[in-house]
Amino acid sequence: MSQSIQLHDFDKKKELVVSSFQKVIEISKDLHASETLQFLIENKMQLEKETFMLTIVGEFSRGKSTFINALLGANVLPSKVKPTTAMITKIQYAETPTYSLMFRSPDEPTRVLEEAEFKKMSAPREADEDDPEDVQRFQEEMIIFKEISMAEIGYPNHFCEAGIEIYDTPGTNDIDVAREEITFTFVPKSDAVIFVLSATTPFGASEMEFLKERILNEHINKVFFVINFKDRLENTEKQEKVLNYIREKLEALLPNPKLYLVSSYDALTIRRLEKNEQFRIKSQVFKAIEDTGISTLERDLAHFFQYEKGQAKLEKPVRRLIKSIHDLTSETIALRIAATKMEIDEIDQKIKELKPQVTRFKQNSRKIIQDLLIDLQSEESNIQSKVESLVRSMTDILLQTLDGYHGSLEEKEMKQFLIGKIKSQQSLIQKEMNDYKKDIIKDHVTRAYKQLNTEEKDLNKAVQETFNLKLEMNYNFNLSLYESDDNLFGMIIGAAGLGVGALIFAPALLVVGGFGAAIGAFFFGNDIEQTYKDYKRTKKINEVKQQLQQSLYKSRSDIISQFVREWRNLNRKVDMTFEGEVHKKTLRLEEDLHRVRMDKETEKRSVEEQRQYYEALKGQLQAIEQNVSSLI
Repeated sequence: MSQSIQLHDFDKKKELVVSSFQKVIEISKDLHASETLQFLIENKMQLEKETFMLTIVGEFSRGKSTFINALLGANVLPSKVKPTTAMITKIQYAETPTYSLMFRSPDEPTRVLEEAEFKKMSAPREADEDDPEDVQRFQEEMIIFKEISMAEIGYPNHFCEAGIEIYDTPGTNDIDVAREEITFTFVPKSDAVIFVLSATTPFGASEMEFLKERILNEHINKVFFVINFKDRLENTEKQEKVLNYIREKLEALLPNPKLYLVSSYDALTIRRLEKNEQFRIKSQVFKAIEDTGISTLERDLAHFFQYEKGQAKLEKPVRRLIKSIHDLTSETIALRIAATKMEIDEIDQKIKELKPQVTRFKQNSRKIIQDLLIDLQSEESNIQSKVESLVRSMTDILLQTLDGYHGSLEEKEMKQFLIGKIKSQQSLIQKEMNDYKKDIIKDHVTRAYKQLNTEEKDLNKAVQETFNLKLEMNYNFNLSLYESDDNLFGMIIGAAGLGVGALIFAPALLVVGGFGAAIGAFFFGNDIEQTYKDYKRTKKINEVKQQLQQSLYKSRSDIISQFVREWRNLNRKVDMTFEGEVHKKTLRLEEDLHRVRMDKETEKRSVEEQRQYYEALKGQLQAIEQNVSSLI
């Protein structure tokens, strides 16, 4: 059998970490450490569900659907000459095939489809722009597809069973909303991206533009380039010519691009024949799976997933596991050992002495959080000014671009020209705003984090002195655990692993009613066609400039409002995250103190037996830590 990708090394390491989590969970149960226990259970479940995310991008007619089917070894996606993918489709492993649609509106329930019904779905046929009725038909059909957020397919296949989820995307040369989601959501979140090109029409200007403008520089290292239709090249000389041409184009953007010449059709044919499927073979150039080029890609993808992305996927849970082990040994067990030598009245007295310290910590922490929120809210006017300035700058650049336009005055050509320029500027605005927000948050949140750490150190010192503990306690945030996160600058805080970075820096899409409305109002206005017929060139361009300026001006407030809403939501999430961290911290300390007293009341073992029991648990935890530390 030619099947497909294997991730055995990663699976072994993952199993080791999962089993280590389970061992520490059992010890936490024995210690009745419920806060730590809950944290461990959540992280273990998250790790067990961890998958690799593979996103497929490319223009229409590049054979994306056939390529994905070749990876899966079955005709899962429909593949036709006309565009078939009008929405983002997630493909994951399932024991039996399932098909469903998710909608953008939260009020719209998921719709389950039959296989035949799903395979009939395809992108709307392009409109004849000279036919108003056909334009209206196209717009109405597109409205339906734009209401769908994603299609989900569950399918029994070896590729996804290895722990990989595939995201098939619409053609990069169509569907505005989907283009934004590919750029700002799916590419940043993906572990790897496959850019599908054609061997017969290699690497056009629009593909180069999408790569430069849309797949941002910080994500370029995870892109694999598949040149499809190897079977249409007559000999190795032509294959080398195509490879060299595309390599030369790409090397202007990145060194050593990952290039693969593939016959998706023949690879799919071979894998279907291996399963003894009965079907008509139109043609078959390559008889061996290695000759199709797909095996080399799969091996390189497996290596990339296991030894580059896989290491990062395990590092965070391992660090969180080690953090929990330290919590148990230096806090929970240390307190229990110290209390074995005390009488219950002495324990009560010490807990009473600590209560004012805990109350003070809560009050001071709340004041720090309130000050942080005030600081973030005060930045709202700066956010507004920044967006307004960028939109004004974009308008000026677009108008200057039109001044230098020497192309055709046909509506179709001008539309194409302006869409490209608007998209480029839109991408730059989004990136600049992300960087701007990142800097603001990093400054304010890091300052608040340091203030909280100071408060926590004071509380820790009080606990140490009260119970005469020699070990360094660990009731504080540990920023270093999250600095390796894949967000823009890593998670800012999070002993519990929530992380402000994950909440904040998943870049939001620019509002469709903002730039999208500007483009729609401009390109689909009823009066523009007459403009082209009645005015000379200069007046035509001036009229276009005026309409563009008016459209962007009208939508400017919507764009600003979207960023402000996003900023306010961000502030609420920061508040919830910090409050949650403080609550968990104090709850864990109060729980440990309460448990110390409870154990003293119910303990039937001698002081020495208690000490030996806790020391044994501590030894088990240290052995687990040593075992998993080698993985990072």
